[in-house]
Formats: sequence, structure tokens, C-alpha cells
Amino acid sequence: MLRNLFCILLLWCFVPLLGAAEKQVDIFPSPEFDMGKVECSGLKVSMLDGSLIFEQEVKGDFPKAVIKGQWDLTGCSELVIEGENIGKNLLKIRFGFGSDLPTDHNRLMNLPFLELKEGQKDSLSISLVELTEQSKMKLPSNVTYFASGPPVGHIPISTNRETETMKKNGTRINETQLTVFVFQTGQSRRFKITKIIAIHENKKASVTVDVSKIMRPRREIERYVNNSILQRSPPLELADRIVKEYGRPKIFRCWLCLDDMYHFDTKQFDFNYPIKNHVKGIGVDYEMPDIPYEEYLKTYAAHADEILLNIRRFERHVVEGKLSMNEWKTICKAAILHYKKLCPNLRYIEALNEFHLKAFGNLKTNEYYEFYETFYEIVNEVNDELNPKLPLLVGGPATTGLPPDSHLREFVKLYSEDTNSKKKLDFLSFHHYTNKNLNDASEYEQKLIELLEFYHLPTNIPFFWDELGFTGTPWRLGDRSAQCNNIQASCVTALQYFARKSNQMIAFPWVTFHSPSQTALIQFLYDSSGQLKMTPFGMTVKCWSMQKKNELATKSDGLKPNGSGLGAIGTGDETGITVLHWNHQPHHCEVNLNLDGFSETMKQKKWHVKRYLIDSEYSNCFEKSTEPTTLEIVDEHKGNLETICRFLFVLEPYAVSLIVLEPIF
Repeated sequence: MLRNLFCILLLWCFVPLLGAAEKQVDIFPSPEFDMGKVECSGLKVSMLDGSLIFEQEVKGDFPKAVIKGQWDLTGCSELVIEGENIGKNLLKIRFGFGSDLPTDHNRLMNLPFLELKEGQKDSLSISLVELTEQSKMKLPSNVTYFASGPPVGHIPISTNRETETMKKNGTRINETQLTVFVFQTGQSRRFKITKIIAIHENKKASVTVDVSKIMRPRREIERYVNNSILQRSPPLELADRIVKEYGRPKIFRCWLCLDDMYHFDTKQFDFNYPIKNHVKGIGVDYEMPDIPYEEYLKTYAAHADEILLNIRRFERHVVEGKLSMNEWKTICKAAILHYKKLCPNLRYIEALNEFHLKAFGNLKTNEYYEFYETFYEIVNEVNDELNPKLPLLVGGPATTGLPPDSHLREFVKLYSEDTNSKKKLDFLSFHHYTNKNLNDASEYEQKLIELLEFYHLPTNIPFFWDELGFTGTPWRLGDRSAQCNNIQASCVTALQYFARKSNQMIAFPWVTFHSPSQTALIQFLYDSSGQLKMTPFGMTVKCWSMQKKNELATKSDGLKPNGSGLGAIGTGDETGITVLHWNHQPHHCEVNLNLDGFSETMKQKKWHVKRYLIDSEYSNCFEKSTEPTTLEIVDEHKGNLETICRFLFVLEPYAVSLIVLEPIF
């Protein structure tokens, strides 16, 4: 039974049909909405000034309200709900589909939500494709969806599976439910819903690439790589595999946990401590051996130009007085001195990780700054003692939030007030996971520059966005985490696209390898037999690496104002042309791609065309768990430009596709 929870059930019947025109259906407020049909059970519902007001009446296991009605949602693809928090506490309104809510807490947490601060208004879009997928349906057998008319190229619009899935918006659907609920934390919850509408989104996008117009060199975003040792070491064989699939990394971000290297009770150092495998027992993917730390660090250092080492732990020991800062400095300096000698290409020292979170120290920013002062003192001393060809650099604060978050801003302020003439800030680092306003990534660099300018600090330093990824529907949960891996792939591709014009900001996607708890975010995994496989996200990063040297002028009318939708980027050089597409939205999109600007010399050549696809079936190790997984080609053709310069195809939600055209010599 669900406890400490209240929910609202909005229930309607609808009959969508094929071929509907663009439209909007007003569900609430609307003349058809009947308050008399609202059934309340522990949740008071009223109407005031054109809004539905929801107030919890009494605590109970499952107080709810059910709103019933019928609306014709013919041709609609998304449901949009606008809400406002009129209570005094942070509110997360979660949304689920179906007649019964799951009873498992983790599954409930897996549902999408609208997060509202006190007094905040916002909206959430929910795909009706996802809604109908949880209802009983019968696909019409007499409908064919295809591409036609010259000069459409030889790449098919879709496979049969894609076509059948596309029909879901045009099938007859039985009664469907939308569930909206808020977890009760002992505090009163009060909010209102101001609008519920169903809309038909444009499910077509036109993409144009001018191959004659070079915009800028392509940023090699795939060469900045994250790993993790939180639950287990990344396998040593992964270092070779990353170089093979992505190319040699420019920077590998690695980790050091001081409390594993230094035994607090015995006061003994173990620089080659075993990185313990904590992923064991029933249901694990593959039980790995422990790996000596020095082997881990040396292996990944040998496969990269430079290493960024995040160093953390013993934070609470210092704050709580179990260790003095001088004692902590002795431990940390011994580590940096040892590992710099071991790996001369150790370049960047990152001071702690997400210090403000409970799981990573739970420090106040002024407490963190005392650690940062110690870090730059250590780096200065090690550089003086070793005089290395590649001097160490130091930075931080590796905070998480919308950049620049409050902790990062406070850190910069404290640094500006530091009167030590030997202070160092060689880079700023931050983390940000998001699925909203992806286009804001184009502004992060300028905001950081303005922050440094405000405090009269040098602005010509790197900005390391050294963790980025998808968040929204929680990604940690088993049965949907594999699906969310595709969302991670399209989301991070979109974020990288909007950040690509940055000169100083470098993004490190999270993460190459981790425990099963982060399946949604990983690029590689072990199957049960111990075979290392690439996930859809990994396949997507590989596609980044397959692009050409120069970015070409590219336009897509499928991008939405918030950065979601159908995006594309073309690249080219003397070896050919590529066009990368990503469909970061919860419905299918028909893509019409046109390539223009070919020279006469190019027109006279014959070309080899391949289209790679990453979606719920293709290039997907979760779909083909017992088979070898490769980046799959869904169509291949050779011919002249007259027959291959236009393409028409369909991408399912969160799919990624790469088209490669190379001249035949």
C-alpha cells in the first residue's frame, strides 16, 4: 500500500485517428470540463479564478481525486500541464500513466515530475505516445507509411518496426489514465493546475547542410573522458577500447580516494591500494576483480595526453576535528608527489568533488575554501620540488547545479578575497545534469567569464564542465535505466551541440563505466559473460568521433526554443561529409535532409553512403544482450550526387543517426 502520498487521477477517453491536422485541444479550462464529475477522496479540489486548487484534507495512505471526461485528441502528440506551487515548501508533482500506480517506491520515483519552488509556476510536456503505449491498442493493418517521389535518396524512411511504432499516434485507444501525485513529507501540500492542453507537435523536420560553407573546426568533444572508481575500478581493457572507438583522449578525468590510500587507524600509506569491487551478489552485471590503484592510474595515463585527477575524502575528519588541516595536507601532498612521479602527464589537480552534497562531505563553501587553500599550497610545493616539464595546475570547486551555481559564485568571491600572493586558480570546474533548456549551454562560458570579471580576476582560464548528463525522470532505476541510456545519448549530444562554440569551456560527459546503478549514464558495460560492450550512449560518442574535421553550415527547423527536438550538425573535409542527427523529444520525427553547395568536381565523383542508427533496437546492447553489439548500418548505397543528396527517414524518440558520405576514388 502507498503511504504518505497523495495523488490526483485525471482520467479520459479519446479516439485519435490517422492523418489529423495540427491542433490544440483545451482539456482544462474548457466548456466541456465538469467539476461535478470530480470524485474526491481525501483531497479537496475546488475551482477558483479559472484554476483547479488542490489541498490535502487529512493524512492518509492514499488520498486522491479522480477527474473524468472525454476529449477528442485526434492527432495530438503531447499533453502539456501548467501548475503553480501555492504552498510554502518545495513541491514535486509526479506523473504516471495507467489505472494502477506502482507500489514500489523506486518505481514511483521513476516517473516524470514537475518541480516547483514556493510561488513558482512552470509547465511539463508529456508524450501521448508514451501514454498510449501503456494502453491496449490494435494497429491497423491496411496503412502504409513510406517515402516517395524523386529525388529522394536510397536511404529508406524507416524499417517496418519504425513504421509500426509511428502508427501509434493514429490508432484507436481505449480508456487511458494520467496519474499525478506528490509525496507527503509531513508538510502541507497546496498547488493549483491552471491549464491542461493536448497539442499536435510538428513531427517533421527539414535539415539543410551547405557543404561549401565551413563554419569552424569541429571540436573533438569525444576526447575528454570521465571514469569512476566509486563502486569499482573501470576495467583496464577499457582504456584500449576507448582509444579504438573514440581516438586518444586529450584529457582523462581520474579519481583518488585518500581514505583508501591512507589508513587512518594505522597511519600507514598504501599508494597501490586495491580498488575494491563493491558490485557483488545477485543481479549484478559481472563480478569484477579488485584492481591495484597504480595499475589503474598508469594504464589510463598511458592512453591519454593528460590526466585530470580529482582528489577527495577525509573532509569530515577535518571539519569534525579528527584530523588537523596540516595532517590532511601531509596525506594529500604525499599522494600528489607520488602519483606525479608515477605519471608525468598528471596535469590537473581538482580539489574535492561536489563538496556541498551530503554524500561528498556536506561542507559549507567557507569550509571548502580552507581545503582549496591547502590544495594550491601543495601544488606550488610539488612544482617547486620536482620542477616537472609539465607543471601541475589546480582548480575547482567541482560543484553541481545550474552554472554558475551559488557555491561556485561564493567560491570565486572567497578566492578574490584571498590575500595570499601565491594563490592559484588554473581552472574552474562544475557539474550540471539537466533535461531542460538545453540551449542554455551556449551561455555558460560567458556567465563564468562575467563572474570572474566582476571580481577582477583573470578570465583566460579553462572551464571544465567535467560532469554532464541527462536528468529529469530519475535515471537510477533498473527497468527504465536502459531506456534512459538513449535519452542520455540524445541529451548530451544536444548539450554538446549548444556548447560547441565555447573557446574556454570543455565538457566531459558522465561516464564511460560505472556500476549498474548508473546504467542510464554509462558508455560501456560488462555483460554476464564478462564481454565489454558499448551502450547506445557509447555508440553515440563513437559517432561524434566519426565526424570530419570542419563544421559545415547546418540548419534544422526541428529544434525547439528550449533546445530539444530534432537537431543536426554537418561536418566535412577532404575525406567526405557527415551529418549527425539526434531526436531529443518523446515522439517520432520524419527528417528531410538536403545537401547543397557541391562543387562541380564533387558532382562528378561517385559516393559511398552509409546511415548508422542508434535507437531502441539498432546499435543497442540492451536489446541484443546475448549478441555482439556493433554500430549498425541500416542502409548503404553507392552512386552519384543526383541520387543521394536528399534523404528522407524517420527517427524514433531519442534516437541518434549518422550519415556518412565518402567519395569513391
